[in-house]
Amino acid sequence: MQSPNVGGISPQPTVVGCTEEDEEVESAAQKLLRELLARQPSKLASWALEQARGLAAASAELEQTEAFQLAAALREASPEERKALARKAVTGLGELPPHRRAEAVRLAMQATDVAQRVSGPGVRQLLAEHGGAVPELQGGGAGDPDKDAPPPPPPPPTFGGASSSSGERCPQDGEAVSEAAPLVRNLLILAGEAKLSELPQGELKELVDEVKVEAAHLVEPTQLVDVVLELGPDEREQLTDALVEVKVFPEEQRGLLQEAVRPGGYADRLASVMRLLGRARKRMWIFALLPAAELLLALLLGGLSCGTSLLAWLRGDSILALGQVGALYFAYYTLAPVYREVQCDIVGLVQRWRAAGQQQDFWKRLEDTVPGVDPEVWRMGGASILVFALFTVVGAFWMFLGILELMGTMAYGCSSVVLFFCNLLIGIRLTVVSTLLVLVALRIWSGSPRPASSPRGTHEGSLSV
Repeated sequence: MQSPNVGGISPQPTVVGCTEEDEEVESAAQKLLRELLARQPSKLASWALEQARGLAAASAELEQTEAFQLAAALREASPEERKALARKAVTGLGELPPHRRAEAVRLAMQATDVAQRVSGPGVRQLLAEHGGAVPELQGGGAGDPDKDAPPPPPPPPTFGGASSSSGERCPQDGEAVSEAAPLVRNLLILAGEAKLSELPQGELKELVDEVKVEAAHLVEPTQLVDVVLELGPDEREQLTDALVEVKVFPEEQRGLLQEAVRPGGYADRLASVMRLLGRARKRMWIFALLPAAELLLALLLGGLSCGTSLLAWLRGDSILALGQVGALYFAYYTLAPVYREVQCDIVGLVQRWRAAGQQQDFWKRLEDTVPGVDPEVWRMGGASILVFALFTVVGAFWMFLGILELMGTMAYGCSSVVLFFCNLLIGIRLTVVSTLLVLVALRIWSGSPRPASSPRGTHEGSLSV
């Protein structure tokens, strides 16, 4: 005889006794919970992401997964254990590399997109049986039970004028459940297995508040920019809608946010500049190494004969290069507060820069764009940049003189050792400068987005929290 639940979710059996096998499963679930609580946040988040990836597979055997064991363990866990697990998981998500965080965003958008686009009594049945805690989690916790209770599901649609009161399943019911599967359905089943809907309202509110506090760091501009760079164009558009929907950014900033996160937009360009500056800061000693070696070499070669002033040029060139590096060092440490402000609020920076577009005074516009920075910082930083520019212009002219000195050695002669090192240093200098200019131009102005891991069409859904 065929089960009446074909095509649906099997009902939970009534437990009349505790067998030895049940005790082993319970023990394994509790052991898994303790192990996860002992993990570092990043490792816990990585585990959760792997489980979510498995739940999205059509061939997933839910009851054999560790996620199902964890859901069973959460039924008997203490409130402190539930909050600690949720807090560590969300914190660890922010510690993952950008490409892993982008993967989590894709899974979240996929789940919410499917859940919002799919309709039918099959999905409503899943929500009724396994999603009892979803409205509370979305609404933020306790409140008036009559007001917070989800509205009753609408009656199933009729087809061809047939009555929906006959008790027969809608012809598209199984298709709706199948389309919602596997990720959405598995998540709802896990929520039912964990009995989140049976938690006391006070505990549920504390749990949601705990998650919201930690999740607030995940939507900070620095975190968002790192994730945006890993997403494709359609995914960026969907993420923009989600951030406005959950009021991370107000509706009036939607256009600015779209322009900022689009491929080749402000987020891409500013993030490229930030990465270049970060890498340059860590390798600043390399920029000082070449001119220092050049100065030492010029002093060592001072006893060799040369018919031109090539050795004097070599000493002057090294001093100019050291001056450039010193000006860069001073500019970086002076403008460090500005660097931190830009890192923390790229979208707000663009908005304030545009709003201050009518300012005639350039320095006043900078102060309005990055508020909270001492004006003395701008003056000292600007002065150091001007000094660097001056050294650069003089250095370019000095390089031209060096080439003329090399040409003069053809007529007046010079030691072969001096000629070798001068040609080598001039070649290295020209190569380094041209390479840096090309790289900076490509990173800032190309704006080519990273390819998305999987192409997606235009989405109308929005991310819910």
